[in-house]
Amino acid sequence: MKRCLFVLLWSVTLSGVSAQKKIDLDDISKKVDELVLQEKKLAFKGSVLIALGNQTVHEKNYGLDQSLSFSFWIGSLSKQFCAAAILKLQDDGKLSVSDPVSKFIEVPERMNAITIHQLLTHTSGLPDQYAADGITSQKDALEALLSNEVSPI
Repeated sequence: MKRCLFVLLWSVTLSGVSAQKKIDLDDISKKVDELVLQEKKLAFKGSVLIALGNQTVHEKNYGLDQSLSFSFWIGSLSKQFCAAAILKLQDDGKLSVSDPVSKFIEVPERMNAITIHQLLTHTSGLPDQYAADGITSQKDALEALLSNEVSPI
């Protein structure tokens, strides 16, 4: 596990190193393979993708089908990134978390008072069952969400 974390941290720091010296991209792939395969006893299953700028340096599945065309269930991992992006937009003066969502997207009148802050803190009163209904399209998810009644918290 420590080695896998090391690979992740190593990949995050590559962009800073690349500006300082030339990196042998083939060597990176070999080293990642070595690190992951050394830890076979941990039975690591997952995908590793390392990018340097816009160039993919290493992309491989370990313990999985070698086709990289499948998706992973990420659960709630993206929430903090969404919140950070919203706070960055607020810092840039492009929005305020106290702005109603209706300022940015068309919503039914009964939802006009819902703010970005309420969405971020899960206090808008919107139910969350649409996410468990197997909806994968952003458009369909938005329609399902907007068709629900609001129960203010």
